[in-house]
Amino acid sequence: MLQAVSNVADLQRLAIAERVIEEQQPLTRFPRLLQSLAGTEGQVHYQLRFKLNAAGQPAVHVRAQANVPLLCQRTLETYQHVLDVETRLGAISREEDEAALLSGYEPLLLDGNPKSFDQIAEDELILALPLVPLKPGSEGAIRAWEAEPEVEEPKPAPFAALAKWKKN
Repeated sequence: MLQAVSNVADLQRLAIAERVIEEQQPLTRFPRLLQSLAGTEGQVHYQLRFKLNAAGQPAVHVRAQANVPLLCQRTLETYQHVLDVETRLGAISREEDEAALLSGYEPLLLDGNPKSFDQIAEDELILALPLVPLKPGSEGAIRAWEAEPEVEEPKPAPFAALAKWKKN
């Protein structure tokens, strides 16, 4: 069984056969995703549906779900965040080919480097991570900032010492 795709021809074969890959893997199988998480406990469930799009180009419909531990940037507490991703990818072999993709398709660059099914799902989950993780209900952790009125101390005049000399 094919475990990775490295070029558009590989994806073309999967798309013509309309293959469906469905996996459930532990978070530890996704090292790049783990770099952004606060722990390693959890599962990733993904489904890759390969098909030809309306223009006859090989494409993959990605559906990935995971419950991941994140560190809230308000409370600094770990919480479980649900990632639920659904996207359509169109295969390209060069970045210049991105303009040829149909509307609604994101590019999947296949430049000869093997890309495993796990990596395809992992890419989409990484893109779905919140930029600033905030635990639901943490809004109360923010207190209204009330600035105390500043009391300005009078500054001495720079030539006050000279004024004493003038009087003498």
